[in-house]
Amino acid sequence: MNTRPLLVLAAIAAATSPDMGKGALERFKGGVREGFARDPMGSVLATVLGGAWLFYKAEHGHNPNVKSFYDALVYVSTNLSVGYCDIFAKTPRGKAIGSALMTYGPAMATKIFDVPTAPNTKGGANGTAANGNGTTTNGNGNATNGNGNGAATKPTVMPASTPEAAAAAHAQAQILDRLDRILAALEANREGKASPVSRKA
Repeated sequence: MNTRPLLVLAAIAAATSPDMGKGALERFKGGVREGFARDPMGSVLATVLGGAWLFYKAEHGHNPNVKSFYDALVYVSTNLSVGYCDIFAKTPRGKAIGSALMTYGPAMATKIFDVPTAPNTKGGANGTAANGNGTTTNGNGNATNGNGNGAATKPTVMPASTPEAAAAAHAQAQILDRLDRILAALEANREGKASPVSRKA
């Protein structure tokens, strides 16, 4: 597929907008940040699975090391963490996917267990402030009060009393508990002791 006409159209659209496309870019970045803050764990999971599918589609048949979806999954998951893998991208699309994952993945992975935040109520993408006088470009915009000189609106952390936050905290606690038990079992196995997991059961 020849992408040159699409790039030309995008350049013309940006050149004809009053702010050279900066507003659209800011709305896009704000939307991505807000979406990630609302559900960090789901966002990372979607990035890993979606990135693996895209990488598999780009590399399968061109890269001898990508024989299955699981090979792509290993490549993507390591890009979000330590970056160690014996698979390297061979196609231009695979390299672009890998570059994006290596750039943003580690920052996303460090936030996977963050408590989800409530959506911004003072203004959304291109929305107006709650009092109707000030405007904001996104959840992290500058003007949030009536006179336009307010501080940036940050998404608020959901109180623990909301069902969503309680469910997220409970799921995170269960995952961490399981990881602790797995690590304890591995340590016990290494030292030749009986597994604490099997003693509990």
